[in-house]
Order: sequence, then C-alpha cells, then structure tokens
Amino acid sequence: MAYITQKAASDIVKANYTEYGRYINIDDGRVVCYEADGLKSVQRRTLYATYLVAKDSLTKTARVVGETMGKFHPHGDSSIAGCIEGMVRDGLMKGKGNFGSNVGLDPIEAAATRYTECMLDPRILKLAFKYIDDVPYFINDLGNKEPEYLPTPFPLNICHLTNYETFVYAIGFCIAFYLPKFKMEDLLELLKNPKTQSVRVQYRTIEVPCPADLYSKGVGTIETVARYVTASDKKSFNILEFPLMKNSPRGLLSSFEDASLTDLSKDTTNVEVSLPRGKNIDSYDLNKELKGKLKCELIFHNKQIVRHYSLPEIVQTTYSYYKKAVENHLNKAVKVLQDKIDLTNWLIKMKPYLNPLNDKTRDRVKKKLGISDELTDTLMQYNLKQICNAEKKLQSVEDELKETQNNLTNLDSFCVNEIVDSLK
Repeated sequence: MAYITQKAASDIVKANYTEYGRYINIDDGRVVCYEADGLKSVQRRTLYATYLVAKDSLTKTARVVGETMGKFHPHGDSSIAGCIEGMVRDGLMKGKGNFGSNVGLDPIEAAATRYTECMLDPRILKLAFKYIDDVPYFINDLGNKEPEYLPTPFPLNICHLTNYETFVYAIGFCIAFYLPKFKMEDLLELLKNPKTQSVRVQYRTIEVPCPADLYSKGVGTIETVARYVTASDKKSFNILEFPLMKNSPRGLLSSFEDASLTDLSKDTTNVEVSLPRGKNIDSYDLNKELKGKLKCELIFHNKQIVRHYSLPEIVQTTYSYYKKAVENHLNKAVKVLQDKIDLTNWLIKMKPYLNPLNDKTRDRVKKKLGISDELTDTLMQYNLKQICNAEKKLQSVEDELKETQNNLTNLDSFCVNEIVDSLK
C-alpha cells in the first residue's frame, strides 16, 4: 500500500537547496578549493590531464581540453579552456601562443585552443607530481581513475608563481571570495616555523605585508598602491603595475579628469597618463589616488564543511597530505629494497651449487636450497657476473635501505629538503 507524505513547500526547497549547495561547493568541488592541494576540481583535473598528455612538451591546447573533458570533467570545453588560460597566466602551466592578457587598460581575449599549445610548468611538475602515484585514487563518473588530490606541500592557488597572475575568484552557492597569494619562500618558512609572522602577500610585482586578520583568521583586506614613475616635467606619469582591486584599471583612473591615457603595455603594464593643461603631479596625491584594496579570504573545504582557515593552519593542513604521500612512497621503497635483499641473499646461497653448469643445475639448486619452482626460476634468470657480484650488490642495497629508513624516521626533514629541491 502506498502512502502519501505531506511536506511544507519551504521544507522541500530548503532540503533540495541544501543538497544542491553542498554538491556545488564541496562534493563536485567546482567552487571551493580542497584543503589537500588548494585547487578547484576543474584545475586539478586539467593539471592531471596535462600530466598525462603534455607533461613536459608543448601540446595543442585543444588536445588537453579534450583529454580533460572526455575523462575527468564533462562540463563543457569553454570552462576548461578558460581554466587553462588562467593557469597559464598564474604560472601553473606554460603556454605558447595567445592565452589572453590583462596587463593593460583593457583585457585581451585568448586565441582559440586550436591555435595555442600548453604543458605543465616544470616547477609544478616537480612540486605537485613527483609523488602522484602515492596518493589515493578513485573511479569517477566517467569510469576513469583520477587522484583525490595532487601531492603538493602548499595550496597551489595561494602560491605566487608569476608576475602575470590574478587572484583566484570563486562564486558559488551563497558564497563568493578571492584567494590571496603569497611568496613561496614565506610559505616554506611558515611550514618550518608556524609562528612566523613576516609573511608577504604578492600581487604581480607588488609586495605588501600580510594583514594580521588574514594571517590569523583567514579574512582580511589587502591594500596596495600602483607602481608608477613620474616624468621630470611633472606633466605625466606612467603606471607600471596596477594595484589590487575589483574594478577595471579605467575606473582607477577616473579621478584624473580630462587626462589623456596611452596604453603602451605589451608583456608588462605601461600606461602613460598625460595630465590636462594647468595640472601637474603636485596637484594630486598619487599614493592616495592610485590605491586599491580587496577583501580576501582563505576559504577551503575538507569534503565535509566549508570554512575559513588561518594561514598557518591551511599551510600545515596541505603539507600533512603531502607528507602522507611521501611516507607512502618511502614505505613502498622499503618493501622493494627488502625484497631485493632477500633475493640477493638467495643468489649468494645458490653460488656453491652452480658447479657444474648443466641441465641438472636448476634441480640441484632447488633441492639444496629447498625453495619453490617460482623462486628457482627467478634465481636462474641471473647471469654469472650478477651472481658473482651478489655480495657487493647486497651491501649497496642495504645502504640504500638504511638511508630510506632514515628518511622515514626523519620524515619532516626529508620533506623539507624535497620541497627546497622542487623550488630550485
């Protein structure tokens, strides 16, 4: 017998919207970055697809888009192409061709994906993929295996990697925020000493101290002033870097009424502002007029909730995932080395029974050592030179095992050395 349950429309809407909001912001990860690597799902999937097809050589961007959409992120090619454009400008990927520009007064659109090429940035290849085989994987909705996270020591979307970057913006279900960026040497120092206070926010070529609230509470307003040079006659000035702000650069310059703007920008910003007749540099407070500010938030999810993190907390959290991947890698290495030692010891034990070498050698070795057919066949695959050098090989493998076990014992020191090497 079927029963009809009555529910208030408001309860149905609330339940459905709650489920939808969780899916958008957390489960699918399209909006809020995961604490394990500081990436949105489309970024992680695109970087992983790039690792599969364009790890260290330039490949048509359309090929990377197709790999991403076909195996990992079936949400349209335009969103993936836009993601690649942003990651090329932010330094996570390298590109050849027109990936768009925002260094001048007006943004320049990127070329179609068939005209551009891309690959992983070599730093990201070392920083986030060295231990890619040592993280958990899952089978996605398309039936393909993908990593739960990239094993990186720092949240990648808060790392300053290039002077062409923009702060990552996220807008989702009842949420919208900007993520700040920091100098990686400061993040490394913060990792080694969580009480470090001298952390710098970096926006392109502009560097300012991290606001106290952003550092400790994960919410703060960053203020920057444009980089500029003034002409000797004081009748004009050139902006070499716009400040951090929401609005367009033209909005920043609106207070210079009747000024003539000449955009000389190419690879970097260079906008000439010629002041109107009767005005000169002394007529303005340029440090006030060319100031920009932006509220930034360290918002991430842990697959359960979305929340603010202090800067030391999110750095330590992401590092803990990286450390686990490194530990998995070293444990695998220990197991391989122990197996090599066992096998090498069997090679040493079999040496007395090799003479004479004839069709009865195999059976003699098996009987004298009391081993299985499988192990006997494995041992018989080695040549005489390898068997004669077994003692020397054993010492080498034992030394390597000792070093690997020492790295496990001093895991934090090993991880820091790995990070330092990746940043070179």
